[in-house]
Amino acid sequence: MPIPLLIPIVAAGAGATGYWWITSKAENKEPSFSSELLAVLQPLLIIIVILFGLRWLYQQGNSTAKKT
Repeated sequence: MPIPLLIPIVAAGAGATGYWWITSKAENKEPSFSSELLAVLQPLLIIIVILFGLRWLYQQGNSTAKKT
């Protein structure tokens, strides 16, 4: 099936799912201080959680090695 024949099918599918209606109602809101702060701190918080998880795994490995 040639590509130009697929365009009306894709357009009808996008219209039927409400994609155009939802995207046309998008509003640009002014970012708040808390949302900006969270966006800045999110990578740091993720790294801290990963480091605590790795530290916990390391301590679990050390405690089982000392028991045997």
